[in-house]
Amino acid sequence: MPKYRIDGEIYEAATPEEAYRQHAKKISPGMISGVAQQFTQGMSLGGADELQAAIEAAAGGDYRASLERQRREREAFQSQNPYISAAATGLGAVAPVVMATLGGAAGGTLAAPGPGTIAGGAAGGTAAGGRALQLTMNALYGGGAPARSVQTIGQAVREGARVGTVPGILAGALTANPDERTAGAATGGLLGAGVGGAVGGGMQSVASLSDLASPYLKRVTDALGLGRSGVSPMAPLTPEASPMAPITAAEAKILRAMEAGGVSPDVAAMQLEQSRRLGVPLGLVDVGGQPVQRLARGVRTLPGEGSAIIQGELERRAAAQPGRVVSMVERATGRKSTGNAEARADELITQARAESAPFYGQLEGLPPLSEPQLLSLFSIPRVRDIVRSSEAARRGWGGSVDPLYDDAGALRRLPTFRDVDRIKQNLDEILKPQYQQGPRPADSVTIGTREERNIVDALRRQLLSAADVAPGGSIYSSARASYASPAQAREALEAGAQFPQASLQDVTAMMQAASPAQRKWYQRGVTEALRENIEGMPDIVSQPNVLRAVAGSPAARAKLEAATPERRRAALQGRIAAERTAAQTNAFLRGNSQTAEKLAEAADTAVDTMADVATSGTIQNLVRGVKSAYDRVISGVNENTRAEIARQLTNFDNPAAQREFLNRLARLKAKGELRAQDVAATSRSMAAGTQAAGPGLLSPED
Repeated sequence: MPKYRIDGEIYEAATPEEAYRQHAKKISPGMISGVAQQFTQGMSLGGADELQAAIEAAAGGDYRASLERQRREREAFQSQNPYISAAATGLGAVAPVVMATLGGAAGGTLAAPGPGTIAGGAAGGTAAGGRALQLTMNALYGGGAPARSVQTIGQAVREGARVGTVPGILAGALTANPDERTAGAATGGLLGAGVGGAVGGGMQSVASLSDLASPYLKRVTDALGLGRSGVSPMAPLTPEASPMAPITAAEAKILRAMEAGGVSPDVAAMQLEQSRRLGVPLGLVDVGGQPVQRLARGVRTLPGEGSAIIQGELERRAAAQPGRVVSMVERATGRKSTGNAEARADELITQARAESAPFYGQLEGLPPLSEPQLLSLFSIPRVRDIVRSSEAARRGWGGSVDPLYDDAGALRRLPTFRDVDRIKQNLDEILKPQYQQGPRPADSVTIGTREERNIVDALRRQLLSAADVAPGGSIYSSARASYASPAQAREALEAGAQFPQASLQDVTAMMQAASPAQRKWYQRGVTEALRENIEGMPDIVSQPNVLRAVAGSPAARAKLEAATPERRRAALQGRIAAERTAAQTNAFLRGNSQTAEKLAEAADTAVDTMADVATSGTIQNLVRGVKSAYDRVISGVNENTRAEIARQLTNFDNPAAQREFLNRLARLKAKGELRAQDVAATSRSMAAGTQAAGPGLLSPED
């Protein structure tokens, strides 16, 4: 039998054609590899072999030898499997373009249904794959406008044939031998039209079947509970730019509770940011809605780490509330407190005496007053009564007295600046406003009418004006001024110290009538008084809400706002509201509700109740097995989950962690329902787990 040498190999064959068939069979790459080569060659329009040759050359191989080897392998596969080779090449060239054009049509009938059905999952995968292939085709061919008018299978076949013809022609021409380009293009065009029509019709058929089957499959999955396996039914799953860790049991419970309360993660984040700016440490348990608070109360009721976390965080926040409320009052009034108002008042009067003493010491050396206008004032009967009452008081305490009047009431000597000052001090006491409290010297004159008060006020002004223009009057004026400033500050401070007992009208009148300096000291007195009330509140166990000491009623809040400058009132109202929210949360979670305890205990005793009611031995054994498995899971997973819930809900002092957690909840909510297979896989991993299960696993009730 003749022998033939082909590419260095020797074959025994009756004819040359038989020898070439043997050679082709030997070098053929195999079915899987051959189909892959033909498909990639068609998809790349004849460029896949050059790409592979370039890669092999970069690794140290020979570029031309690689091209030749791949060509021989493709030709060998084509000779062995001509129809399969043609189909793979055509499919690689045509199918991506057809799928990208038809499957990527936004809003067309080929868009995938929702993720709740089997057909929807298939069509959704096709559409997602079409989108990926569309990007590939955009890179290779420049892309094209999606076909939005496809509504029927016939339209899809025609559109697929149309868009498949061009890449088929290109693939056929480029993959053919140089002297057979025309025939290759014609063959490729026909094959492209056929493959394109088949792919387009197949895709539309899948979408049509999905549309028909989706309502029925959805009913079945809903009836079986498979369609509600995730956290949120709001939106379907969408591909993300970066991978995200699966939702944990704690996150699922918190997100469900927030959705039940109608609170979105974005709204909660905004409220927490506002409270942070106000200086009040709120957490998700405060702003997440009542279902979230009930979840927290259930965690606190059950013994374990979660209960200890919630209890400890609430107590720590409540313990810091007195300091926050004092700071709130200080920021509202703009005045710092010392906690010792009496000492500050004593400092002011000591300052007044020290600053005025040098001037008052010079009064004894000044000449007597002889101005007729001034002497006429001393002839007024009420002034004479004041002088005689003062002289009698000094005489009664053993002091020396040089009487100003004789027994008939006439002046027996000229008055001095010291006599004028004694009259002035008594008139000051008479004219003191009604809010002034404290010890008062005995008055010889009482004021019964507003008219009489006006007369006394006019007399005081006339007396001081006449004394100031007399020789030496400037010294007396300086003495009064140096004493008046600290003394008036002391009076305003003492008036502010009576703020808790004052009426809203008194506070408003003081803030309107006082000078800027007096208003400042009045506000300091208010701050000192409210701080004293706060520090006098009962301890945290019996009365945790110290806000009642300063704003426990609408009237108290109105008074505090009246003592606050208008530009600071909005911030004050916000801080009061935030502190009230924190106090209400504390009362709700620590209220020891019997209902909450019963509901929480029911979760742990449900299996025990099953064991008690079971009577037959078979049922008892079955329930004991269920209870054993339940106990293993509940001891490892639920306790860890409750602890994680407690940490996230009572994170009061870490704004960055709050924002990160709420951002993750927002992404999970946007992601939509959990896939049923994810839940099933998690449940299987839980069932096979031990007591050391981590906090990220879903518990059986999830």
